[in-house]
Amino acid sequence: MQMKLRFNCFFLLVIFLFNQSFSSQVLSGTVKDGAGAGVEGATVQLVIANKTTTTDANGNWQFDLPSSIKMRRVQNGSFSAAIRNGLLAVTIHEPQLHVKVSLYQLDGTLINYVIDKKLPSGHHTINLLKQSLPPKIVLIKADIGGTVSYFKLPAMTGTAGHIGPVSIW
Repeated sequence: MQMKLRFNCFFLLVIFLFNQSFSSQVLSGTVKDGAGAGVEGATVQLVIANKTTTTDANGNWQFDLPSSIKMRRVQNGSFSAAIRNGLLAVTIHEPQLHVKVSLYQLDGTLINYVIDKKLPSGHHTINLLKQSLPPKIVLIKADIGGTVSYFKLPAMTGTAGHIGPVSIW
């Protein structure tokens, strides 16, 4: 179970998008077991910053991050994904890969479901903002073919978008 937690935390952490110009940021989360209870003593690694921490009694963890951490793209053999101009750009290399994208506040509160459907192979762009959001950072959770990726995106005052069909670049 410890190995599975490390593997899941590794994927969660390695794929965050840090595209802000702050001097430091805090990245935090909770490791939970299958029943939803916090896991104490789990090791959480932030590979891109060469940092490790251990969860507390409630499964919570936290890293202080320098502004130099920037990731803009995630890829594997089935797909690649990147944030471009406020859109999630996805290239799918397999036919009919299931894509599920949702937006969260940094505290984990769900804001909106964006898309949940199978997409054909090819290039796709997904408009992430369905409504006006107050100026803050939102977390994008992209489950593409069973691989979960997380990105951070600054939401500016007055920025609004709409969810339409996924479009080809």
